[in-house]
Amino acid sequence: DALPICELCEPRRYGSSCLACNCTEHGSCDDGITGDGSCFCNEGWTGQFCEIKEEVTPVCAPVCHVNATCRAENICECEPHHEGDGRTCTVVDRCATENGGCSEQAVCSQLGVHVQCRCLSDYQGDGYVCSPIDRCVDGTNGGCSEHADCINTGPNSRRCECRQGYVGNGVQCLPQATLPVDRCLEENGGCHPEAACEDLHYQEEKAGVFHLQSPKGKYSFTYDEAENGCAAEAASLATFTQLSAAQQLGLHLCLVGWLANRTAGYPTTYPNPSCGSGHVAIV
Repeated sequence: DALPICELCEPRRYGSSCLACNCTEHGSCDDGITGDGSCFCNEGWTGQFCEIKEEVTPVCAPVCHVNATCRAENICECEPHHEGDGRTCTVVDRCATENGGCSEQAVCSQLGVHVQCRCLSDYQGDGYVCSPIDRCVDGTNGGCSEHADCINTGPNSRRCECRQGYVGNGVQCLPQATLPVDRCLEENGGCHPEAACEDLHYQEEKAGVFHLQSPKGKYSFTYDEAENGCAAEAASLATFTQLSAAQQLGLHLCLVGWLANRTAGYPTTYPNPSCGSGHVAIV
């Protein structure tokens, strides 16, 4: 059977399959996902697995570095993840080799001899294995409208596209309005060839939504005052659907107005940084 591939190993296990170390208690194992399982014996012990006690405890002069161990024949050996001649030992920069065992999409940092891996901002994982963030599977449709398809375009990046029958920027998708038809465009609307045709129904549908400002000044209407103001114009507060239809017909207003459901909004038809933060939608 194939050996499993691991992300992290428990202590005293090593390699991509996290095999068990064979070192005795008289030595330390080069463990971890990037370790090779080799044994570094304590002073006075030898053998592949540090299983042989030396008859004479070695003595080194001058003394070994604090991060080194004395061996036979006056040899000082630096501890794992250190380098030097044993009288002088310095910590190896583990991040300089293969990113310290971290993922290519991770930042490697080192504290003492211990490596820490952190995935880049557009990736997720434990630092040893980092996968690109797919915003479309985050449980919120990537922040797109429920009437839009979320399309993954790269790590932590997506595009929202309204589905058929809806229009908008993908974050906001509104039912596509049935655009009015100017009946005068076909056979002069049934009028005499020498007569001027004007489709009043078309004009009403196209310009049926308008902004009414309080005589007290900009944004001074309460909801009730706005409702009464519309009634005085033989009109009523627009619904969200009506405002959406007017926006699709080209109505652009950078003025907030009351809607029939007691919310407020305004339509934009082109991006403007000072109007709706550049969004083209019902803001």
